[in-house]
Amino acid sequence: MIWKNLSKVENASIGKSNTGQCLAALALCVALLDSNVAMADRLLDISAKSSLDARDHCQVLMHEDADAFTQCADELIRNAPVNTQEQKFAKLGISYYAWLSATSAAKNGLPSAAASSEHFVLIFRPLQKRLLVSDDALCVTIPGDCKSRNARMLIVEKEALEKRTGKTKAEPVR
Repeated sequence: MIWKNLSKVENASIGKSNTGQCLAALALCVALLDSNVAMADRLLDISAKSSLDARDHCQVLMHEDADAFTQCADELIRNAPVNTQEQKFAKLGISYYAWLSATSAAKNGLPSAAASSEHFVLIFRPLQKRLLVSDDALCVTIPGDCKSRNARMLIVEKEALEKRTGKTKAEPVR
């Protein structure tokens, strides 16, 4: 299709040198797109690794005490530097993991876990939006059922926003 359209441009009395320039620009756009996709994948890999590191550091606390887990994860989040894109994505991974772990514990009835879940959703969602990471892209950094997890995330976010600010807007990031 692209080649057919380029032929039409060429036949519309635009010189071959302009067609060559168009092809060069198109090749540059494709190369930049591939580069951006590779960078996004690398940054999401950083988020995934950071979530595993946070799990190794704090998860044992969640089995019995959501408050101790929250303190542990909060410390990791608070101490995570955010000077570079890589560091911001690492912080996103930590806070997303903390939300997911707290949400899972809340579904199992652990006291204070629901409050922890609401606490962490209000940390990672604004960061996720600033970094322009879609819900689906973030979800796959931690294995699981993304459809139900993303639905749960919107519910928890809405409830947390209502409690904290009176706002009720919770929308997926695409």
